[in-house]
Parts: sequence; C-alpha cells; structure tokens
Amino acid sequence: VFVLHRWQALDAAGLSNAALIDFHAAHKLVLMAHHQAEAKTLGRLVANLDGRRLRAQADKYIAAVMAILARRASRPRHVNVLQHLAGYLKRDLDAEDKAELGEVIAAYRRGAADAVQAPLPTPSRSLRRPPALPRAAPTRADAAQRALNPASGSVTMRDGVSSGVHFGLTSGVITTLGLIVGLHSGTHSALAVIGGIVTIAIADALSDALGIHIAKEAERRHSVRHVWQATLATFVAKFAMASTFVVPVLLLPLEVAILASVAWGLLVIALLSLMMARSRGVRPWPVVVEHVGIALLVVVVTHFVGDAVGRIFGAPGVGA
Repeated sequence: VFVLHRWQALDAAGLSNAALIDFHAAHKLVLMAHHQAEAKTLGRLVANLDGRRLRAQADKYIAAVMAILARRASRPRHVNVLQHLAGYLKRDLDAEDKAELGEVIAAYRRGAADAVQAPLPTPSRSLRRPPALPRAAPTRADAAQRALNPASGSVTMRDGVSSGVHFGLTSGVITTLGLIVGLHSGTHSALAVIGGIVTIAIADALSDALGIHIAKEAERRHSVRHVWQATLATFVAKFAMASTFVVPVLLLPLEVAILASVAWGLLVIALLSLMMARSRGVRPWPVVVEHVGIALLVVVVTHFVGDAVGRIFGAPGVGA
C-alpha cells in the first residue's frame, strides 16, 4: 500500500527516467526481501529505460513491483537485506559494533525454522542506531529506510494533517505570543492586545495556510488532496491556537493575563516538542529545551521592542 501510494505520488508529480531510477533505488531492498531474482530483473529494466517508451516501461515496472510485493517476505531474504544494510555501514562502524551487529543478524537467522512473524525485530533497531547511515549516499539511505520501515516517507492523509497541525500550532504560539507581549509593552491596552490576537487568528492563519499550500505545491511530490489537507489543517490549528490567547485577557487583569499567556504558550511548545522527539526516537529534553528557548527569546525580544516603540512614540501608560 505504501509503495503504491508513493508511486502514484511520483506519477502525479511527473514521470521521468531519473524519478523512476530514484524510486527503484529507494525500494530495491524492500523488493529483495520478497524476491531477490525478480528484483534484479527489475533493476535491469530500470537500467535500460527509453524516454520514448517510458510510459509503457513504467506500467510494466509497477505491475512487476506489485507482483513481487504480493509474495510473502521470508526470514532468509530479510537476513540477506540486513546483511546488505550492514555492508553500507562497514566503513562507519568499529570492530565492536560490527561484531555486535553480526551477532544480532545471526541470531535472527537462527529463527529461520519458525513461522515468519515480525520480520525485522532487533536487527532493525541495531541498524537504525548508528549515526552513519544518513551520511551514506542518498539512494542507499533511502533504500535502508524503506527496508527497515516500509511506511517511512509515505505521504498519507495523516502526514498532510500532521504537518499542517504542527506548523499551525507552533506558528499560533510563537506569532501570537510575540504580538501580545509587544503590544502590551508598547500600549498597556487590553483592547489593543485582543485586537491583535483576533487579527492573528484570522489574517495570519490564512497567510500561513496559503504559504504552506504554495510550499507543498512547489515540492511537486504531493497529491492535490495532501496539499489541501495540510492547508486546511494549518488554518484550523493556527486559528484555534491563536484564539485561546483571548481567554486570559478577557478573564484576568492584563498583567496577569500576559504572564498566563506566556506560560500557556511555552507549555504547548514543550508538549509539541516532547511528542516530536519521541516520534523521532531521540532524547526529548534537548529538543524541548531548544524549542522552548527559542520561544522565550521571541518573548524577550518583542517585550523590549514593544517597550522601545512605546517610549519613542509616547504610548506607555495607556490604560486597558
């Protein structure tokens, strides 16, 4: 399903010799895990592409890919793929790591008599661990990623919504915090702060949604549906997030409301960063500290800018 979806996205973006070659390079290890001989046959097809017959060759290629993937991947074939991946890392691992990786793959091989359950357990984790893999040639890194996680890089509905939501929430916090802190420092007016929040919630949400819409289209690898999902998710997330900052201003004294807004915004950034770090499999606290630090920097800078504007143009002291 994931491979076919990526193929459809490639086809929609515009088929070319280079695109088909890159696609095959990124998926050849997945295909080898299902049928090595047929995967090699596909490799020869890709090596002899003819631009004049590209459409027919592409149709033949994807039909063969689907036929290969219909075969059940076996443990011995997975072992073969894991050994290929280990070969990619041989220049980047020391002797101890190589030995450990070899032992893990050997242990996986010894289960060959068992029914194939989860095809890539411990070996996948060991191969994901070394930092050297992303530094390999792009096609090798892509092939390794597809083999270890066939769903990786798949542009699904959840991807479009997720990217829009994360962008919208982050922008909603950073932009709104900067605005309200700056307006408060420069005007000390609750009306000005509320007006700024409403403006951000509507105008800036539309602006961000259009921006991510154009950015996704410019990448030329997303379906129309994915682009619109990201666009709408960005608008809704930005609008909803920015709107939450109205509540403390309406319910609390302005000074307290600003502090509460800053605390709320930093909490959202921290939670988003924590979720992001866990999904990437990295240590969460460095990510959280980095992102919260950037948000605090925005608050500090906009406070002093707003205060300076207020002094220059005679606005400080204006009541709520």
